[in-house]
Amino acid sequence: MMTEATKSGANKGIGLEIVKQLASVGIKVVHTARDEKRGLEALGNLPTLRR
Repeated sequence: MMTEATKSGANKGIGLEIVKQLASVGIKVVHTARDEKRGLEALGNLPTLRR
């Protein structure tokens, strides 16, 4: 069974770091941001761990 998490405000700073850390241990993360453009930019800067 895969563990899943949702993180809001994940386009910068602590929120983005939390997403990176959760994903690095195999947790499927739903990444959300208030500003769509900044959210997509942040997503593009995340390492591809597994999709």
